[in-house]
Amino acid sequence: MRQPQSAVLLPSSQVRFWSRLNDLRARCLSPALRDALGTVPIADLDAELHSYVVPEHLARVASWGLRGEVVFATPLLLGRRPALLGYYRLLYGLSQKACYGSGGPLQGCRAMEEHNRLSAVVAARLPAVCRSLAASGSYLVERITLRSAAEVHELQLLTLGAMFDGSERNRVGRDAVALFWQLLRELVGPHLTAASDRELVLANAAGRTVRVLLADDPDVTVWETFSAGTEARRLSIEVKGGSDRSNVHNRLGEAEKSHQKARAAGFRDCWTILNATVTPDLARTESPSTGIFFQLRDLLDDTSAGYADFRDHLAAVLGIPVASPA
Repeated sequence: MRQPQSAVLLPSSQVRFWSRLNDLRARCLSPALRDALGTVPIADLDAELHSYVVPEHLARVASWGLRGEVVFATPLLLGRRPALLGYYRLLYGLSQKACYGSGGPLQGCRAMEEHNRLSAVVAARLPAVCRSLAASGSYLVERITLRSAAEVHELQLLTLGAMFDGSERNRVGRDAVALFWQLLRELVGPHLTAASDRELVLANAAGRTVRVLLADDPDVTVWETFSAGTEARRLSIEVKGGSDRSNVHNRLGEAEKSHQKARAAGFRDCWTILNATVTPDLARTESPSTGIFFQLRDLLDDTSAGYADFRDHLAAVLGIPVASPA
């Protein structure tokens, strides 16, 4: 399980971002808008723009040397290229959660941006969608000045940066949970009676069934089944894979919130696995519901004291002997 250490800071996230950006260019950035414009009658498009946008705002955009559709959506454009909804969302700096989440003005429209798909139900809502987008665009136009289409693109990149950063943090978290799950599987392997991608089942020394489940909140839970069929909630584990110290308060806060719910649900023990280095005092202050903190880097090194400590605590909770590595 030992992981190699690199002395070079690799721009791997930027490589992933570049690949995603190139995909988005053709789907919902300026090249996609230009392609869509070649498929619509300009006179019809202009008529829609004047129907949905305040004349003064169209005039202001024109004074920048830009056509109205560069800033404002119309049903004609979105009907021809549904993914362009993402073009306007990014330009206005709106998150997907704010737009497509429950109660949002664009609820139910996510497939337009992500899959370039327009259902009959959503197609009937396009006028209302475009009125909402026109209000967002008008707010922007009243408060900023854009000197070129390049500055429109820069605004979209600002939104993409935050969006990519959030998805990168999620990827880091998923990778950390996957590494931790692999470690658990290796440690309990000799005692497994069944296993899947999200569940490990084993028999402990008392002959009772213990289930280790991979979930979302918390990341991992441990359940023990008694002969009467009742289950004891033994352990809740949160894995925080981010290594940058700047965001450690948020991660510990997320762990605390999850553990509070776990304890309220009856889980006896709560552990937090951290990849960022923090002082014990800070960790305990930020997440008092955590019984034990472990460092992920220690768990990935089977010669470390932290690995042995985790192995022994895990054996005690599961009720199984866990042998030391050869």
